[in-house]
Amino acid sequence: MIIVGALISVIVGLQYSDPAITWALVLAPLIIVVNSYSGVLLAWKGFKASQSTFFKMVFGGMGVRLLLLGAIIALIYKFGHLNFVVFLLALMIYYFVLLIIEVLFINGKFHTNSDT
Repeated sequence: MIIVGALISVIVGLQYSDPAITWALVLAPLIIVVNSYSGVLLAWKGFKASQSTFFKMVFGGMGVRLLLLGAIIALIYKFGHLNFVVFLLALMIYYFVLLIIEVLFINGKFHTNSDT
């Protein structure tokens, strides 16, 4: 699903023949996939720990990831030569989609662990 979304972004970006739009549509999903993957890794490690450690890892990791994402956005705004509006729109869309997938993963893992 993520690969399909990234391919659609690249195809749409290439149709505009504007490198600023193409790079915005390529960079946004890449950043969000790394962000979501790190969140899943933290949750996965937290499942093996106590409940309080799990919550510290998930919510603390969420805060750190959000701060890093804000810093990356600020750096791209200041130094990036891409269409910033397209970049932010693509970033938000990918962020919300992958956040839903991340929450479903954690919820599914809780249900799997509670059944055993």
